[in-house]
Amino acid sequence: MKKNENIKELVRYLNTRIEFLHNCNAEIEDMLDHKKQELVNSKLDNQYLDKGYKYFEYVVANTYRYAMLIAVCTFLEETLKNLSPQIVKDYKNKIRGVTKGTWLEKHRLLFSQCKPKLVSGSVSKSWALMLDIVQVRNCLAHAWGKVCKCKNQQKVKKIIDHYDFLELTGDGFIFLDDEAITSAIAESDQILIHLFEKGFEQ
Repeated sequence: MKKNENIKELVRYLNTRIEFLHNCNAEIEDMLDHKKQELVNSKLDNQYLDKGYKYFEYVVANTYRYAMLIAVCTFLEETLKNLSPQIVKDYKNKIRGVTKGTWLEKHRLLFSQCKPKLVSGSVSKSWALMLDIVQVRNCLAHAWGKVCKCKNQQKVKKIIDHYDFLELTGDGFIFLDDEAITSAIAESDQILIHLFEKGFEQ
Protein backbone atom coordinates (compact mmCIF):
# COMPACT_ATOMS: atom_id res chain seq x y z
CA MET A 1 0.00 0.00 0.00
CA LYS A 2 2.78 2.42 0.95
CA LYS A 3 4.61 1.77 -2.35
CA ASN A 4 1.41 2.49 -4.32
CA GLU A 5 0.97 5.76 -2.42
CA ASN A 6 4.58 6.69 -3.13
CA ILE A 7 4.04 6.01 -6.84
CA LYS A 8 0.87 8.12 -6.93
CA GLU A 9 2.64 10.95 -5.14
CA LEU A 10 5.53 10.80 -7.62
CA VAL A 11 3.10 10.89 -10.55
CA ARG A 12 1.32 13.90 -9.07
CA TYR A 13 4.65 15.60 -8.45
CA LEU A 14 5.88 14.88 -11.99
CA ASN A 15 2.72 16.18 -13.63
CA THR A 16 2.60 19.32 -11.47
CA ARG A 17 6.25 20.23 -11.98
CA ILE A 18 6.20 19.58 -15.74
CA GLU A 19 3.10 21.76 -16.08
CA PHE A 20 4.76 24.45 -13.94
CA LEU A 21 7.92 24.43 -16.06
CA HIS A 22 5.93 24.60 -19.32
CA ASN A 23 3.76 27.47 -18.05
CA CYS A 24 6.65 29.39 -16.56
CA ASN A 25 8.69 29.11 -19.74
CA ALA A 26 5.71 30.15 -21.89
CA GLU A 27 5.05 33.23 -19.72
CA ILE A 28 8.70 34.26 -19.81
CA GLU A 29 8.93 33.88 -23.60
CA ASP A 30 5.65 35.79 -24.08
CA MET A 31 6.98 38.61 -21.92
CA LEU A 32 10.27 38.65 -23.82
CA ASP A 33 8.47 38.73 -27.19
CA HIS A 34 6.29 41.60 -25.98
CA LYS A 35 9.29 43.61 -24.81
CA LYS A 36 11.15 42.99 -28.06
CA GLN A 37 8.11 44.09 -30.06
CA GLU A 38 7.91 47.27 -27.98
CA LEU A 39 11.53 47.93 -28.85
CA VAL A 40 10.90 47.34 -32.56
CA ASN A 41 7.90 49.70 -32.47
CA SER A 42 9.88 52.43 -30.73
CA LYS A 43 11.15 55.51 -32.56
CA LEU A 44 14.80 54.76 -31.93
CA ASP A 45 17.29 55.20 -34.73
CA ASN A 46 18.32 51.94 -36.37
CA GLN A 47 21.76 52.12 -34.77
CA TYR A 48 20.31 52.29 -31.24
CA LEU A 49 17.50 49.88 -32.10
CA ASP A 50 20.03 47.24 -33.17
CA LYS A 51 22.08 47.71 -29.98
CA GLY A 52 18.98 47.59 -27.82
CA TYR A 53 17.64 44.47 -29.53
CA LYS A 54 20.97 42.62 -29.15
CA TYR A 55 21.21 43.63 -25.49
CA PHE A 56 17.68 42.41 -24.81
CA GLU A 57 18.17 39.10 -26.61
CA TYR A 58 21.74 38.26 -25.62
CA VAL A 59 21.70 39.60 -22.06
CA VAL A 60 18.16 39.88 -20.68
CA ALA A 61 16.52 36.94 -22.47
CA ASN A 62 19.62 34.78 -22.14
CA THR A 63 19.73 35.36 -18.37
CA TYR A 64 16.13 34.18 -17.99
CA ARG A 65 16.89 31.11 -20.11
CA TYR A 66 20.01 30.28 -18.08
CA ALA A 67 17.86 30.21 -14.95
CA MET A 68 15.17 28.10 -16.64
CA LEU A 69 17.65 25.56 -18.01
CA ILE A 70 19.21 25.13 -14.57
CA ALA A 71 15.70 24.68 -13.13
CA VAL A 72 14.81 21.97 -15.67
CA CYS A 73 18.00 20.00 -14.93
CA THR A 74 17.42 20.35 -11.18
CA PHE A 75 13.88 19.03 -11.63
CA LEU A 76 15.14 16.03 -13.61
CA GLU A 77 17.85 15.26 -11.05
CA GLU A 78 15.50 15.59 -8.09
CA THR A 79 12.82 13.42 -9.71
CA LEU A 80 15.31 10.70 -10.71
CA LYS A 81 16.68 10.55 -7.16
CA ASN A 82 13.15 10.14 -5.79
CA LEU A 83 12.01 7.71 -8.46
CA SER A 84 15.09 5.46 -8.61
CA PRO A 85 14.69 3.78 -5.18
CA GLN A 86 11.16 2.78 -6.22
CA ILE A 87 12.26 0.97 -9.40
CA VAL A 88 15.85 -0.17 -8.71
CA LYS A 89 16.51 -2.67 -5.94
CA ASP A 90 19.33 -1.67 -3.57
CA TYR A 91 19.52 1.67 -5.38
CA LYS A 92 21.77 3.49 -2.87
CA ASN A 93 24.52 0.86 -2.96
CA LYS A 94 24.29 0.43 -6.73
CA ILE A 95 24.50 4.14 -7.53
CA ARG A 96 27.50 4.47 -5.18
CA GLY A 97 29.20 1.81 -7.30
CA VAL A 98 28.98 4.03 -10.38
CA THR A 99 31.91 6.37 -9.85
CA LYS A 100 32.41 8.16 -13.17
CA GLY A 101 30.30 10.69 -15.01
CA THR A 102 27.72 13.33 -14.21
CA TRP A 103 24.75 12.41 -12.03
CA LEU A 104 22.71 11.80 -15.20
CA GLU A 105 25.39 9.62 -16.80
CA LYS A 106 25.55 7.55 -13.60
CA HIS A 107 21.79 7.02 -13.58
CA ARG A 108 21.68 6.15 -17.27
CA LEU A 109 24.36 3.50 -16.75
CA LEU A 110 22.54 2.12 -13.73
CA PHE A 111 19.23 1.92 -15.60
CA SER A 112 20.90 0.21 -18.56
CA GLN A 113 22.18 -2.53 -16.21
CA CYS A 114 18.71 -3.33 -14.86
CA LYS A 115 16.87 -6.40 -16.08
CA PRO A 116 14.84 -5.60 -18.08
CA LYS A 117 16.74 -2.52 -19.15
CA LEU A 118 15.13 0.76 -18.19
CA VAL A 119 16.89 2.56 -21.06
CA SER A 120 15.80 1.61 -24.57
CA GLY A 121 16.05 2.86 -28.12
CA SER A 122 12.69 4.64 -27.92
CA VAL A 123 14.15 7.27 -25.57
CA SER A 124 17.79 7.19 -26.68
CA LYS A 125 17.40 10.60 -28.35
CA SER A 126 15.97 12.05 -25.14
CA TRP A 127 18.83 10.66 -23.06
CA ALA A 128 21.45 11.90 -25.55
CA LEU A 129 20.05 15.41 -25.57
CA MET A 130 19.73 15.66 -21.79
CA LEU A 131 23.24 14.26 -21.22
CA ASP A 132 24.49 17.12 -23.39
CA ILE A 133 22.20 19.64 -21.70
CA VAL A 134 23.58 18.69 -18.28
CA GLN A 135 27.09 19.52 -19.53
CA VAL A 136 25.77 22.92 -20.65
CA ARG A 137 23.95 23.36 -17.34
CA ASN A 138 27.19 22.72 -15.44
CA CYS A 139 28.91 25.44 -17.47
CA LEU A 140 26.06 27.85 -16.72
CA ALA A 141 26.03 27.04 -13.01
CA HIS A 142 29.79 27.09 -12.41
CA ALA A 143 31.05 29.61 -14.98
CA TRP A 144 27.87 31.54 -15.89
CA GLY A 145 28.17 30.25 -19.43
CA LYS A 146 31.76 31.41 -20.05
CA VAL A 147 33.00 28.37 -21.94
CA CYS A 148 36.73 28.97 -21.46
CA LYS A 149 36.23 28.90 -17.69
CA CYS A 150 34.18 25.72 -17.44
CA LYS A 151 35.33 22.12 -17.14
CA ASN A 152 35.28 20.02 -20.32
CA GLN A 153 35.29 23.15 -22.46
CA GLN A 154 36.11 21.24 -25.66
CA LYS A 155 33.19 18.91 -25.01
CA VAL A 156 30.91 21.87 -24.36
CA LYS A 157 32.02 23.53 -27.62
CA LYS A 158 31.16 20.35 -29.56
CA ILE A 159 27.74 20.26 -27.91
CA ILE A 160 27.13 23.91 -28.86
CA ASP A 161 28.07 23.15 -32.48
CA HIS A 162 25.69 20.17 -32.54
CA TYR A 163 22.44 21.95 -31.61
CA ASP A 164 20.69 24.78 -33.46
CA PHE A 165 19.31 26.19 -30.21
CA LEU A 166 22.82 26.77 -28.80
CA GLU A 167 25.36 29.37 -29.89
CA LEU A 168 28.78 30.56 -28.75
CA THR A 169 28.77 34.35 -28.66
CA GLY A 170 31.66 36.49 -29.81
CA ASP A 171 32.78 37.04 -26.23
CA GLY A 172 32.72 33.31 -25.46
CA PHE A 173 29.40 32.87 -23.63
CA ILE A 174 26.72 30.27 -24.27
CA PHE A 175 23.60 31.70 -25.91
CA LEU A 176 20.30 29.82 -25.62
CA ASP A 177 17.54 30.52 -28.10
CA ASP A 178 13.83 30.13 -27.34
CA GLU A 179 13.81 26.43 -28.31
CA ALA A 180 16.45 25.38 -25.77
CA ILE A 181 14.16 25.28 -22.74
CA THR A 182 11.22 23.79 -24.64
CA SER A 183 13.44 20.94 -25.85
CA ALA A 184 14.92 20.30 -22.40
CA ILE A 185 11.48 20.12 -20.77
CA ALA A 186 10.06 17.84 -23.47
CA GLU A 187 12.97 15.38 -23.42
CA SER A 188 13.10 15.29 -19.59
CA ASP A 189 9.40 14.46 -19.66
CA GLN A 190 10.00 11.61 -22.13
CA ILE A 191 12.76 10.11 -19.97
CA LEU A 192 10.63 10.17 -16.83
CA ILE A 193 7.47 8.85 -18.50
CA HIS A 194 9.47 5.95 -19.94
CA LEU A 195 11.00 5.16 -16.53
CA PHE A 196 7.58 5.21 -14.88
CA GLU A 197 6.11 2.92 -17.53
CA LYS A 198 8.99 0.42 -17.63
CA GLY A 199 10.07 0.64 -14.00
CA PHE A 200 6.72 -0.26 -12.51
CA GLU A 201 6.10 -3.08 -14.99
CA GLN A 202 8.70 -5.16 -13.14
